[in-house]
Amino acid sequence: MYEAEAMEAYNDYRRTGFPTMHNPNNATVGFVKRFPFAQSEMSNNGANVPSGVNIFTDDVWWAGGDEN
Repeated sequence: MYEAEAMEAYNDYRRTGFPTMHNPNNATVGFVKRFPFAQSEMSNNGANVPSGVNIFTDDVWWAGGDEN
């Protein structure tokens, strides 16, 4: 149950941009826009895992990105 709430909170932040979150170290180019593919997915289904996807800059398909 709590796992679903965490995903909902993540998507609400993506949708609304609230609350404002700051990166004090500027270690990345922004907030994570997508989750990386699991290693098991890359090992077992590598032909269908897109290459060159950046989790910080590439939107997921439902947020205006492509289907990769």
